Amino acid sequence: MSFFSKIFGSKDNSFDKICVDKEVLESVVYYAKEAYPHEFLSMFDGTIKNHILYITGLIFIPGETSDTGAVLHYDQIPPNTKYYGTVHSHPGPSAEPSDADLMTFSKRGVFHMIVRLPYSLQTFKAYDSNGNPIDYTVGDYSDIIKEDFNFDEFFDEEDVLDDDETFSDETEKFLDDIDDKPRNYDDFNDLYDETGYIPSPVGPSMNNPIVIGPEDLDENNSVVIDAKDAQRGISINLEPGMPIPKIIIKNMRNDED
Repeated sequence: MSFFSKIFGSKDNSFDKICVDKEVLESVVYYAKEAYPHEFLSMFDGTIKNHILYITGLIFIPGETSDTGAVLHYDQIPPNTKYYGTVHSHPGPSAEPSDADLMTFSKRGVFHMIVRLPYSLQTFKAYDSNGNPIDYTVGDYSDIIKEDFNFDEFFDEEDVLDDDETFSDETEKFLDDIDDKPRNYDDFNDLYDETGYIPSPVGPSMNNPIVIGPEDLDENNSVVIDAKDAQRGISINLEPGMPIPKIIIKNMRNDED
């Protein structure tokens, strides 16, 4: 019996491969940029077919978010709602899970993802329920989504308007607020540029990163770091209410020569 079949208690629900629909990840990138500099957090919808776990959508439930974390009200998950894990954003250079993340991983499904700045398909990392990195495949799985979609669950004949009926004022306002035009992320780009963030290298060099805390910032909420030292990576410890600091990278050793 595989590890995942032990978790689900059934060989029919076991899987040895994970496939994530590209549109799901693109949606996460969109919402992460919308939430920045706060975190974004959601849950994964999906299905298991032929021993493959397909992540096909996001499940949204109420919660609170800030620049240091995000919390969902799991008690408000609708009954019989099946989810396979979580996904959230880190408004910083690391996609490594925190202790709080690991606690969530252990309780909320078997597949979890974190996306870090600058929020792209290349800055996702995936983990199992124990916080171990795992592989996944990104692709177009719209055919799986269509097969798994039960139209009867979402369609009610009572919701169909008769010829002489109109939407309520509240519904009309909601429809008017929907913007189908592509977003240009100007707000995100402006905030992102203000941080002066430079992507840190990922790999062995991150084993001993520079740690930046409130005590390291000057009156302008900025800190200057030597370019050579920055190659080790940068870890930012934010406190509640602390704005994203501005990090200035300078080649100070050359200046001294």
